[in-house]
Amino acid sequence: MPTKTLVVAEPVGGTLVDEARQLGIVNGGGPRTNLAYVGGTTLVAVREPMAERVDPFAFALESPTTTRVRKPDFSALLGRGYDFGYSSDDFFRSPVYATTSTGDVYYFEGYTRHAGPGAPVTFGYAIAHSSPGRDAEVFEVSTSAYAFFPKAVLVRGPHDAFVGAATVKQGTFGPDFPGCPSTIVRSKNGVYLAHLDTLGVHEIAFPGEGPLDTIGFASDGALVVDTGENEDDADPHEERVSERWTTKDGFAWTRVSRTVAPKGRD
Repeated sequence: MPTKTLVVAEPVGGTLVDEARQLGIVNGGGPRTNLAYVGGTTLVAVREPMAERVDPFAFALESPTTTRVRKPDFSALLGRGYDFGYSSDDFFRSPVYATTSTGDVYYFEGYTRHAGPGAPVTFGYAIAHSSPGRDAEVFEVSTSAYAFFPKAVLVRGPHDAFVGAATVKQGTFGPDFPGCPSTIVRSKNGVYLAHLDTLGVHEIAFPGEGPLDTIGFASDGALVVDTGENEDDADPHEERVSERWTTKDGFAWTRVSRTVAPKGRD
């Protein structure tokens, strides 16, 4: 497989940023999620070990200087009925964050929503976005997948980001499947990609095979998509397909590489 050459665009004037900040490709989910933030500061997602629920917007701010920086504010979402919190023992959750040096914070995961009196509680996936001086906003994702696992948010510029998720396609299981969580996780076999701008989320059709692994930008600006699952996380009874695809316009795709690993354990 070719060597990865990924860069990330700084959302100011289109210049490139120091890759060490991992701008736009910071993945979370652990007890300490460190997010490069404004003025050299770091956001740390706070997880209370004994709490029954996780608030993904609870942050502590670490700073090597005395710079006064405000933490991101997602409170406006509650007023619109959105709740991105989840049970601390939720097997499926692995939150994905991305930050920019201008104070944007993106969060990609599931939500519940109560739109008002008499309205049913709904569940879905969305990108929540906070930026200084503005109310936080929500961009809902439409998916027909059997199961959905957010994997990445990649920021290219102001109001210009990509999101990706690994999915379990509809039809993967028969109608009598009992829904065992570990089997669902090991059965990921699809890719969800979308572009986010001021008008909303626009799904990008992807022609490749295998579950989403990573997305990034090549040195020429092309979007790079890697699929595949490591042996420990994959279904041992299925072949593991890994591919790399690139596109510059979201329509014309080029497959760069493809490998198929044999079935693993009995």
